[in-house]
Amino acid sequence: MSTSVLAVSHMGYLTDAPEKRAYLVNPGPEKEFVVHCMETTYFSGEKTNKECYCPDVFKGEIKVVGGDFGPVGIMDFSRVKTPGLYQLIVGGRRSHPFFIRKDLYLRTAYEAFLYSHIQRCGDSVEGWHQACHRDDGVRDDTAEHVDCIGGWHDAGDLRKLVNHTMWHAIGMLWAKRTWGARWHQYSDDDILDELKWGNQFYLKVKDPGTHIVWSDVGASELDNTWTDGLVGTGDDRMIRTRRSLMLQYKYAWMQ
Repeated sequence: MSTSVLAVSHMGYLTDAPEKRAYLVNPGPEKEFVVHCMETTYFSGEKTNKECYCPDVFKGEIKVVGGDFGPVGIMDFSRVKTPGLYQLIVGGRRSHPFFIRKDLYLRTAYEAFLYSHIQRCGDSVEGWHQACHRDDGVRDDTAEHVDCIGGWHDAGDLRKLVNHTMWHAIGMLWAKRTWGARWHQYSDDDILDELKWGNQFYLKVKDPGTHIVWSDVGASELDNTWTDGLVGTGDDRMIRTRRSLMLQYKYAWMQ
């Protein structure tokens, strides 16, 4: 008979999440589970960083249901809302430790932010790449060279789609507003510096007469490549000047 396996969210659970569940794969005869508090205090994630006290235990019923790969035990502990570090216990088995906390996603948010920094275009990023695409780009309607250096590469390739990469900036604005002073555990100015870098590009990619925002730089298949970085040598990437009402709205909203 297969051994039962306790499956919990390794990220953890938000304090106010409407549902907090874990699963018992190949459930045994046990009918109950226990939520065990591993630490009695922890920093709450509030601006005051005051200590919070966790409940000792929570007991619940294991509800076994049928699944595509056999029976599964559902353990619902949604009533546990006090921030802390916990384990589930079923019989003699213990789960991996997991957090319940308000600032749960802050634990991995910096890695997501760092991804945007690595995707910088036109700038060197130490340990990742040298300055690139210093010759962006040439308008598709007039063949005029316009300085569109900067911004971020999109989706792991070399394109700079304004509509898509703008979500980098919107995400950073959300992080700054949501976590505020808590972000300073990493750096005081990194979000603002990155926002300035991206916005300098967004201020470039628009028609100087109409202020209509352009679609992208280097988004065609032929332009999704590295260049020599020198203006006028034949590999300058194309600026597509087509218009999108949704893009104009998003641009104004972000600004």
